[in-house]
Amino acid sequence: WSEDEVYNRGVVRYVNRNDLVVNLGAAEVKDGGQVMVHAHHHEHIDLLSEMFSRLGIAVAKLSGKVKGDERKSKLLGFKARRCRVLVGNIFGEGLDVPQVDVVINAEGGKSRKRTIQRMRNLTPSPGKTYVKVIDFLDFQEPHLLAQSRARVKAYKAEDAFDIRMIKA
Repeated sequence: WSEDEVYNRGVVRYVNRNDLVVNLGAAEVKDGGQVMVHAHHHEHIDLLSEMFSRLGIAVAKLSGKVKGDERKSKLLGFKARRCRVLVGNIFGEGLDVPQVDVVINAEGGKSRKRTIQRMRNLTPSPGKTYVKVIDFLDFQEPHLLAQSRARVKAYKAEDAFDIRMIKA
């Protein structure tokens, strides 16, 4: 398979992985958390958003397709807790949302820069006592596993993190 096909099959359309993303996000929402899910492809953003919606969780999609007033409205809804989950691909571009408690990396990837940018979304704010990053080790394919290991290396390079690996 080409690299794109591996990504589509192993990340975007991988049912078990997507179920895990949504179930972990839903558990965080149930515990009172505000969740930001990073997904790269629009197909993945749409799919994950639909899955959260089917669980009755208020979700907003934020991508390059969402502009101006609509983007502001969605962010205001999240900040006011009318929306509990943001799913999108623009979060590493200087978007500051201090209400985020949990960041879920649904997109994978190996870039140290993108991995660190995702963590930037965990801005300290009054009353916030912890933040959480949820990521996945993708064992289903060697290329995706190498990307997973690159992200783990980036996380371990950050002294402030308490890294815990769990088997789901």
